[in-house]
Amino acid sequence: MHLSRLAWQCVSETTIRNCWNHTGIFPGQLTRFDGTENDQALEKQIDRLQSMGLLHATNRMSIAELLNPADESGYSIWTSEEIFRSVKDSRTEDDDQDDDNNSEPPPPPKPTAKEVFKAISLINNYIESDTSVAADKLNQSMETYSKSLLDHLITTARQSTITSFFPPADSS
Repeated sequence: MHLSRLAWQCVSETTIRNCWNHTGIFPGQLTRFDGTENDQALEKQIDRLQSMGLLHATNRMSIAELLNPADESGYSIWTSEEIFRSVKDSRTEDDDQDDDNNSEPPPPPKPTAKEVFKAISLINNYIESDTSVAADKLNQSMETYSKSLLDHLITTARQSTITSFFPPADSS
């Protein structure tokens, strides 16, 4: 891409004009556009507006300033080295952010009551055939906790309304 840009910058305006003339697409010769006549006519109109008081002298701009604003002409084309450095810097920043994120993992989400009941049921099924004292104590502890969790869920439960299942119809 860099070579094609350099090659294009070496092509003169005369070469381009001659190529268009050689194609025969246009009926006559292409001539160089000289906008000084149009610029002079516009400048006269601006002078006229200023003399009538419709344009203040502080707001006046030349045609060149209007067509080529200073803030738009300040762009530059990046070189390959600048592009490479930018990509490398952004990858380094991403790696640093990943390292920061890996240093402190987020806490695991708290299980829901339904998940706890499933886990208790799974453990009970596993130790069901075990006749050891430890298995009996674990089974009793889980049964006690399961009952207290169920009581807590019942006392803190809220009754659902019909609008939580069906959206209300518009009354219009």
